[in-house]
Order: sequence, then structure tokens, then C-alpha cells
Amino acid sequence: MAHTPLYPNTFLVTGPCSTPAEIADLTAHAFDVTDQLGVNTLVATSTSHLVSDYAGIVVVGPSLTSGTKGRQMDIVATVLEAKALAHRAPVIVPQATTEAASCDACGQWQTIATVRNGHGECFCRDCDGTASGCSWCLEDDETEPVYTGTGFAPMCAPCADVEKVRRPSPWNLTTSERIPAHA
Repeated sequence: MAHTPLYPNTFLVTGPCSTPAEIADLTAHAFDVTDQLGVNTLVATSTSHLVSDYAGIVVVGPSLTSGTKGRQMDIVATVLEAKALAHRAPVIVPQATTEAASCDACGQWQTIATVRNGHGECFCRDCDGTASGCSWCLEDDETEPVYTGTGFAPMCAPCADVEKVRRPSPWNLTTSERIPAHA
């Protein structure tokens, strides 16, 4: 049966989550997924999520599909990944650090999935024109990840400013930290 998600633009991000430090690391990975892939993310720290409701799952750390041998897998991540595989939902395992590269146009570091064109050049989604735009107003503007309480959403500057007032968080970028728009 085909995978038809209820939230087609949202990925669960899971991994080790038994300590506050691990949850902070998982939240930082969710920021990177939203920033680099242009999708909404939800930090999953329990097995209560119905994985089939989401576009897919990002597994941080050892996973069933990464072939990682000899490392202890997190129980929450293992259960959620198994559910995703059973529902044929996409499973993304962030690439190895050695495969990361920076965008040739703007320099944004690509740590989740580096995509190269036919000439071997690396471009981020904003620079290659495939960014999905703002998840609130749906404008095709440059976005930034904005913390929404349980994960991140890509938002244009005006929408981000509104959400940051509604839901202040140290995870959000300040106006001075925003990366200038691409030329």
C-alpha cells in the first residue's frame, strides 16, 4: 500500500532522547533538517507518534538502515524507524560528516544530504531554486527555521517575526543572525 501522509510536509526527527543533552542535540538536528531540506520537523521523543501520518522520519545516530555495527540503538528511534519501514514511509539517515559540503554559491554547510549537480557542484535548496517557501503564507520567499514548540517550520521573515513574538525561544535566530538573502 502506498504511503499517504496526513502531514505531507512534516518529518519526524528522532534519535537518542533519554537526557536533556540528547534532546537538545536532537532539536539541533531538527533545525538543520528544516534549514537544509525546507520541511517542517517535529522532534519525536516518544513512540506515541503515528509515523504513517508524516512525510517520513529522520533518524539521528545508529539506525536499522544505516548499517551501523556495534553501537547501541535508542529504543524510541528503533521503534519509530521500524514503524516507518512497515508503512513504507521514507527514512533519512543524515550523511556521514566526511560527505558534508558547503553550497558553492552561498557557503551554507550541507550536513543532512549533500546534492551535487551533473558537474559536481553543490548547491543548497535556496540557491538551486528548489526551496519550498514559507510554510505559513506559502510565498516563495527565502526562509529560516522557526521553533514552533515541538519542532521547526520554514518561514519567511515577516511570518517568522510574528511566530517569534507568539512563541519566544532561544532556538530562534535573532534578526541580526539572519543570513542575507541570496543574490
